[in-house]
Amino acid sequence: MRHGKYPYIPALVALVASLHATSIAQTLIYGGATKPTVIFGDTTITIINAAANFTRIYVVFPPATGNNNANFKSSVMTQGAIDGVTLQVPWSQIEATAPTQTDCTTSLPPDQCQPDPMASGWFHTYSWTSYDNNTASNPCTGVANTSSQWFCDFPNGSGSGYKQVNFQLFGISSDPNSSTPSYVTTNTSYIAATGSGVTTQDVVNVINSPGCTEAYAGSNTVPIGTQFVGSGSSIQVNWSGNPFIVGDIIWVSGVGNTAGHMFDVTGVQGKVISAANTSSFTYAPASGTATGTVTIGTPGVATVVNNTQSWPIPYENPYSSAWQSFLAAAIYHFNNLNSVSSGTGGIWHLRQTASQIAYIRPGIARGGEALPVCPSSPPMATPSSPFSGYTDAGWEMWYTTVVAAVQAARPQMQIMYSINMADPAHPSPLVPTAEAGFAVGSSGVSGLYNGFGSQGLAQSDTAFLPSSCPQLTGIPNTGNNWGCMFNYYWSGAIKTTAKPTTVPLELQQVDCSNPCTATSATCSQGTVSDTCFHGGPPGQTEDLRTLYPFATSNYASILELYSQDALLAFDPKFCILSGGSCDLSNAGGGDSFGTSLSAATQYGFFQYVGIGKGTSGTSTCAATYNQTPQTGSTGDCS
Repeated sequence: MRHGKYPYIPALVALVASLHATSIAQTLIYGGATKPTVIFGDTTITIINAAANFTRIYVVFPPATGNNNANFKSSVMTQGAIDGVTLQVPWSQIEATAPTQTDCTTSLPPDQCQPDPMASGWFHTYSWTSYDNNTASNPCTGVANTSSQWFCDFPNGSGSGYKQVNFQLFGISSDPNSSTPSYVTTNTSYIAATGSGVTTQDVVNVINSPGCTEAYAGSNTVPIGTQFVGSGSSIQVNWSGNPFIVGDIIWVSGVGNTAGHMFDVTGVQGKVISAANTSSFTYAPASGTATGTVTIGTPGVATVVNNTQSWPIPYENPYSSAWQSFLAAAIYHFNNLNSVSSGTGGIWHLRQTASQIAYIRPGIARGGEALPVCPSSPPMATPSSPFSGYTDAGWEMWYTTVVAAVQAARPQMQIMYSINMADPAHPSPLVPTAEAGFAVGSSGVSGLYNGFGSQGLAQSDTAFLPSSCPQLTGIPNTGNNWGCMFNYYWSGAIKTTAKPTTVPLELQQVDCSNPCTATSATCSQGTVSDTCFHGGPPGQTEDLRTLYPFATSNYASILELYSQDALLAFDPKFCILSGGSCDLSNAGGGDSFGTSLSAATQYGFFQYVGIGKGTSGTSTCAATYNQTPQTGSTGDCS
């Protein structure tokens, strides 16, 4: 439901116009050949290169270690078509300890210490050493979740090859959630300090959000033979290798909830583990008493989910306050990134500086995105004192809270935001329309207006009709309404009111691409076991050779490419040919994607559209991409 307090378009026009009037002079604008750049409200802007748009391609979440990492560096990072990489910054890796009431602001810089904005007298401490990894003997080697290796020189034969490095700030990650520091949901003293009447940080999982298929399903399937023993007011679970600790809040499903065996806990708040050791843990029944014994005899029927692995509701005080502190620390850290080093004998060269950062995307919800999880199901749909239930207007207020926190940190680099549909069960174009307006309503200290984008580019978007924009009702005909918003905010759009004209527009594919539009002897669309494809093969992105031109024709200026697809395009070792399949052993040094892509799928893709060519045109392909193809490879290099 749309609330009257958000008259989006007129209010945003006025806000953006006032901000635009104070922007720095001599902003450079890049226009398009078919639609000349049109500037409103600022006569000091210089239009250059009006005949072309330039789209940058960044590989999102490149492989951090192993063969894939080595092959990516040698075959992908050396390509002129690749502008750099986009990395995730897991909040929990930087803030590994709970906040305290010891003031650290006088002894530590702002990226290592931040006062909490809601919990008065509490302070957060951070460490970036393990993430930056710029003090190692060779920081250009691959270490999981470190950034320094991507700031290094990747020469391509024509001089230095330094690339740009972007960061997505992750406060919540996918199954399981490993990015939220545990104190946000477990430290009752901190939780209470964030606001009067606050006693818990609500979380979402598949047990306490009935009917919500997107909810976190848990990684703790109960092993066969586990016993749930009720002794009245407590339940002891005899679980070999118990994965839980005292203080965990848990939800239990599938054990039994009949009279005399009330072992399941499905309510919003869960139950606290009161005792635990390596072989068992204890919790209270959901209500009443529990007696008797249930032994799990069938795999997969029972699940236990705890709060630290579930997804926090981000706009509640404990998460919101701690996340705003982290945003301030992160922006300060990357603003001041400055480490230049050289290896001996030319082995490695590191230039880890803020000037190499093209943009940062702060997460509004899970990952670097802005999608609320299960807003139609408890606990988001159910008011939980002192918090109200989910509304679109409330979500938009949370969005603006994040934008304001980032702006207060005075970022020196480009800031990007995600626009997302709000409730997936009730999709509406109005929420992403509002989010786009909030995103572009501010600029950093360098004068760069915030950009925005969607992480759901799919073949179904090609049904988009520019004439339908602005779309204010119905289901948007592009994911998250990006098509309409791009046509509205691109630099040459014909508008009747002033708008910022330097807004970067970003798209990330919704899943792995699939170049096989039809199954053939050499091109399988994939197998049902390939987790890289949403909903199974062929997935929703399908062929990038047709999808990317559509995206750029609708003004995408940044494309985030999956690492699997970048390796397919440029790496001769994407598939080490072995008969009619790929050798996934380490012997050949080839790429392996686990359950993401099977060997059969890799083989079909590589032979159909791989970097290598067989006996025809090999020299052309090798010269274009500076690679030596495998003998027997038959891909067409497209």
